[in-house]
Amino acid sequence: MNIDKKFRSFSLILYMRVRTLKAGTNFSQGTIRGGSFLSYSSARNLFLLVLKLTKSLSY
Repeated sequence: MNIDKKFRSFSLILYMRVRTLKAGTNFSQGTIRGGSFLSYSSARNLFLLVLKLTKSLSY
């Protein structure tokens, strides 16, 4: 399973998308504050959940 590889590219895309937002908006202030977007484990769990949902929808 390449979940870790997929997750890294997914989180990088997510991180870059957050970084490109204007720093003044509440969303980017809330997510970038503290230096991390989400804790690694919760982000990974969220990604796995999304992966499961998309798999179930594709059938």
